[in-house]
Amino acid sequence: AKSMTIKKEEILDLFAKISCRDFQGIEINFELAASALRGWTLVASNMPENWAFDSWANEILPAMVRILSDSDLLSAQEAAGEAALLIHEFIQEFDKNNEANFLSKNDNFEDFEILWEEVKSLTLEISYKTGKNISKVDKKNMRRTFKDICSTLIEGKSTEHQQTLRFPNCSMEISNWAEAIRLDHFQRCLDDGFGVHAEVNECMKEFFDIKVNASKPMEKTKKNVLKGRSKDLRRNRDSRQEEKDFFLNG
Repeated sequence: AKSMTIKKEEILDLFAKISCRDFQGIEINFELAASALRGWTLVASNMPENWAFDSWANEILPAMVRILSDSDLLSAQEAAGEAALLIHEFIQEFDKNNEANFLSKNDNFEDFEILWEEVKSLTLEISYKTGKNISKVDKKNMRRTFKDICSTLIEGKSTEHQQTLRFPNCSMEISNWAEAIRLDHFQRCLDDGFGVHAEVNECMKEFFDIKVNASKPMEKTKKNVLKGRSKDLRRNRDSRQEEKDFFLNG
């Protein structure tokens, strides 16, 4: 477990440096910086509770401010907004568990509170953003996305992420922003296969609170999934053979 944490921190460090758009003397464009920031947010969302987030503030917050203030890419702005939601949750959890104010106790980065307020101000500004260079669709998506972000960061509302996902043999509770962020990334990656993985992929249990339906054993689901995959493989192999025979024999 210790070595895994070290590896995660090394990955976080790499993502943080790329997010700052100046990696090893190479200027990084906003699209790549946003992808790195999303990667940082995903890994950070699964860090242990005692993780010293404030040690990353001097890299991540300036990167977020730069993206929110200088980039017109909606995907980049969303990446910064997503990171802001996670940081907000870190701060809330710290205050709750330590009976202390994170911003006042943070000695690792003097400008943390100033930068954090700037991040919140920029997200609010984007939620009302207008401009001729923004399409109506992007403008609508931007306002909707950042309205949800602002309701958490500024108004203190934090119920938008709470949901229950139900599958034939299990269910999944999403109760905080860290889980919601992981859910978004996994759904983007697995697409229609997310439900199947939730039921049979043991790795998913490391990232989500999955409750198995006792009346429908998971082992049976695994066998059915594997059986279905075998059929698909045979079908694809037979199809390729038919195409090959047709090509060779006319």
